[in-house]
Amino acid sequence: MSNDDNLARSNRILQYLRDELTVDVDERFMLMLMQQHQMLMEVGMSYLAGRTHTRTYLDREREVGHYRLFNDYFSDQPVYTDEMFRRRFQMRRELFLGIVEKLQNHSEYFPWRIDAMGRMDLSPLQKCTAALLQLAYGAPSDQSDEYLRLAETTAIDYLINFCKCVYEVFGDQYLRRPTVADTQHLLEMHERRHGFPDMLGSRNDINVLYESPLFNKVLEGGAPEVYFTINDTTYTKGYYLTDGIYPTWATFVKSFPYPKDPKRKKFKERQETARKDVERVFGVLQARWTIVRGPVRYWSRDILRDIMYTCIILHNMIIEDEGDAVSNWMGYEENHPTRVKQGFTPEFQEYLWRNCELCDSEIHHQLRVDLAEHI
Repeated sequence: MSNDDNLARSNRILQYLRDELTVDVDERFMLMLMQQHQMLMEVGMSYLAGRTHTRTYLDREREVGHYRLFNDYFSDQPVYTDEMFRRRFQMRRELFLGIVEKLQNHSEYFPWRIDAMGRMDLSPLQKCTAALLQLAYGAPSDQSDEYLRLAETTAIDYLINFCKCVYEVFGDQYLRRPTVADTQHLLEMHERRHGFPDMLGSRNDINVLYESPLFNKVLEGGAPEVYFTINDTTYTKGYYLTDGIYPTWATFVKSFPYPKDPKRKKFKERQETARKDVERVFGVLQARWTIVRGPVRYWSRDILRDIMYTCIILHNMIIEDEGDAVSNWMGYEENHPTRVKQGFTPEFQEYLWRNCELCDSEIHHQLRVDLAEHI
């Protein structure tokens, strides 16, 4: 509505007040009504005069973005080779298409739809590619606008929904706890590579030790059993290589601070080499998914959790697809319902006993000495 139309409408209202109000009405009351109406109209007209339209519609021709993406990577004779696809998408084309298909079947957000104007929505390839580019390169949300033809807020929505759906679809398979067979494979792999028998892995962050659920299964008695013998001493738990800041638990093996004995010097060298090798796994994750390496972009913990889990899931999927997985998934593990018991139960006594055994410093020192002799 223009300013002239507003002024004409104001004059009609003023004339209506003059015609309808009789002489019996207090003139001061009529004058007050007209002054208030005039003041409101002046404020509204000044607001409309200074108002600017900041939102501009852009016809991005999203169909062009789909055809370009499809011809570059997904047609029968794509422009770019399989090696280029693997390097840019961090995975093989077949794996990426499998993820896209499962997300389409899982969520109504990813299939190709028709909008309110009767036009085709962005294709599933565009949606998943926009999310993957942000994960892999840590790119700004609007960087893919020119190529994929989507706005910044749209790209953010695709990233959030992509991570949420990947976690829901693939989380049970690629974030599951290791089985007995997985644990045995890990132990054999570490012994072949690092020379430490029955080593489970390495830890390098004391800040998350007491918040980590890593030892919950051990205390609950549900962790896979590990038995090994070194120097005629039998041990019943696997162990992790750590640095000197960690406590002297039976399941931690630290290096000697200032060794002078040749055996202990060799043990210190091998222990630190193996520990750094295992710790570089997170560096590999950061190199593959740059969004993990940079500062956080979102305030919601749920979104950050989904992004982190998605990077881990996709990493595990790539490892499995390329034949380097520790084990193949054979389906859901059987879950038995837990019955809640009250009082001082035998299970709680066993929990306390396992906790004391886990924190036994004598076993910690004895295991370190035996490993030094073994190596």
